[in-house]
Amino acid sequence: MTRALMLVAAVCIGLTSAACSNDEDGIPVGGDNIDSTPSSTPGNGADDGVPQNAPKVSNPIPNLEKYLQKPCDAIPKEQARQLGLSTATPNPDHDNGPTCEFADEQGNRVTINFNNKQPLGIAGVYRNHEQIPQFYEYFEPTEVAGFPGVFADSIDGRADGLCNLAVGITENQVLTVTVSIRQATGESDSCKFAKKAAETAATTMSRG
Repeated sequence: MTRALMLVAAVCIGLTSAACSNDEDGIPVGGDNIDSTPSSTPGNGADDGVPQNAPKVSNPIPNLEKYLQKPCDAIPKEQARQLGLSTATPNPDHDNGPTCEFADEQGNRVTINFNNKQPLGIAGVYRNHEQIPQFYEYFEPTEVAGFPGVFADSIDGRADGLCNLAVGITENQVLTVTVSIRQATGESDSCKFAKKAAETAATTMSRG
């Protein structure tokens, strides 16, 4: 499968299941290259039907609004250089939420997206996994600088340098980090890079 198709498949991981479903057969489908977790819409049951294993965000990011207005500020220039990234392209008006794409001269890319279609936050990602587990090729919980995260995607492109990481930065806000590495040397490389970028963003935003 081509890199472009795998990036397309990464769109639905942060969205509601309704937003990523085909109306005729209910099968989740991709949309663009930002993120790929189907989103969740609040329900009427206890705790909106959120699974008991869904993690809580114990120390939510303060003053999040300024990063929604300037998403590239989540990874300042000096920190981006330390990650080997030389350019930052903001898109605060992206349909799926404020976005910034960082890149280097070799074409390696890190895209961060403040997802606006997952109202239940990281708990909604867990609910999606409980409701439609067959959508995910991988779903691996992790921790990012003290915040709950999960590596998850509908297509496993890790061996080809692709990785998708969703991080709960408030109870209602998911930060999605999508990585594309042209010179991947193994399955874990892209996800290690995604986690490092996510840790940088989370640490920066935690400082206010």
